[in-house]
Amino acid sequence: MNFLTHYYCNSGQNLSPDFHFGVSLPDILSVYDRKLRFHESAITKLMSDEPHVMVWKGIHNHLRADAFFHQSEF
Repeated sequence: MNFLTHYYCNSGQNLSPDFHFGVSLPDILSVYDRKLRFHESAITKLMSDEPHVMVWKGIHNHLRADAFFHQSEF
C-alpha cells in the first residue's frame, strides 16, 4: 500500500506514466522479494539513460522521499 502513497504525493504534478511507475516500483518489488533494493548511487548514474530516464527519476524520487520520512523526528 505504500506505493499508493508515493503515487498520491506526486499525482498533482503533470508527470509521465513512466515516472509514476518508477515511483511505485521499489515498493512493488519489495512485495515480491524484500531483498530486492535500489541503491541511490546506482540510480543517479542511470538517470541519464535516455529511453528510461523518467523511470529512474521516479525511483530516485521514491528513495529521497523514503529517506526524508525515515529521518524525520516523528
